[in-house]
Amino acid sequence: MKIIFNLLVIIFKSLLCSFFTVVISYLTLEIIIGPILRLNEWDWQILLYLISAIFTILGLWAIFFIKTKIYIKLIYAILFILHFNLHSFLPSVMKQLDHNFCLDTGICAQGLKINTEHGRIKINKENCLKYGWEWDEKRKWCDLRSN
Repeated sequence: MKIIFNLLVIIFKSLLCSFFTVVISYLTLEIIIGPILRLNEWDWQILLYLISAIFTILGLWAIFFIKTKIYIKLIYAILFILHFNLHSFLPSVMKQLDHNFCLDTGICAQGLKINTEHGRIKINKENCLKYGWEWDEKRKWCDLRSN
């Protein structure tokens, strides 16, 4: 019975680590694909996020399958949570997320430069209202779908 329980624990740990690996990899790919395609937008913040993602994935697998002291696991848990909030501290990373969100949904944050049927424009309140789109003053974004 103990062998089955240990096997189930290992399977659960593997599935949990696999899930977080896929989530972290997807978010990192979302962030670095833009700078790869537009080489002029590559900077140290995106590189820092990429390095953080790699170490987060490696550390996640390590703490689940290597015996470590509890305080090391606690420190890593704090770093794990920090990684998922790192985009809010790094403006270049946040800009990439905003750009992807804009392309996916049509809701674009202030300051983005995007191609529209009116040409390449910078998203701001004046341009949003000028072209007949809806401006959300609270969130500082333009809904391009409203036209």
